[in-house]
Amino acid sequence: MKITFLGTSDGLPRPGHFRSSTMIEIEDRLYLIDGGAPVVDLILANGKRPEKLKAFFNTHPHTDHVDGILSLITLAGWTYPETDFDLCVPDKCVTDAFVAYFETLTGVKYPHDRLRSRVFTEGVIYDDGYLKVTAIPTKHCPPMHSYAFLLEGDGKRVVFSGDLSQFFRGNDFPQVVLEEDIDLFVCEMAHFGEEHITPYLEKCRARRVMFNHYQPQKESHIESLATPGRFPFQISMAHDGESIEL
Repeated sequence: MKITFLGTSDGLPRPGHFRSSTMIEIEDRLYLIDGGAPVVDLILANGKRPEKLKAFFNTHPHTDHVDGILSLITLAGWTYPETDFDLCVPDKCVTDAFVAYFETLTGVKYPHDRLRSRVFTEGVIYDDGYLKVTAIPTKHCPPMHSYAFLLEGDGKRVVFSGDLSQFFRGNDFPQVVLEEDIDLFVCEMAHFGEEHITPYLEKCRARRVMFNHYQPQKESHIESLATPGRFPFQISMAHDGESIEL
């Protein structure tokens, strides 16, 4: 499993940091977790083709996590006619917006047979034999829905936190990383600080933790958490364009 961080900033892009999006590769298959970054441009910049995309998974419908997908859908429906993937989203309003955007800009009917929108709830939401995705509810943006994701594929287990509630209000933290062995935990760092996440990291069973979706002022928090010997696993800050292989 190869993971490439396309965008690692919080809701505001800045030089060298696009908005949230991560690309997963298993064999020659591509998957996306969120799409706030200019996704098509960055897929191509990484030497990949949109036709290889099999599924897009949206943690929640805030614009900094979905607006890049609008361009992807338009090009997939118009310029790349061989694209064929699932759009897994937590609220129907997102699928309605995708369809309206495409049909308004292109003047043709949305290709539901190739760009399939699926509104998911808690539990296993996708399994193509290569990647299995389980949605874990969070409390980031009620009344809209938000989720963390457990990804299982290529013999690896990875958890993406998605955006969580401010300061983990209501113990809003993906408990799976405290209860089960995880190869990698990718955690946001926009809605809390070092002092809030430390008690959770002390119980974390991940072999590696990477922080993304952070503001410049949070970089010092991540660097402090990454102090060698502080935790029994590696902690690092994700950077745009960085790829890791598990």
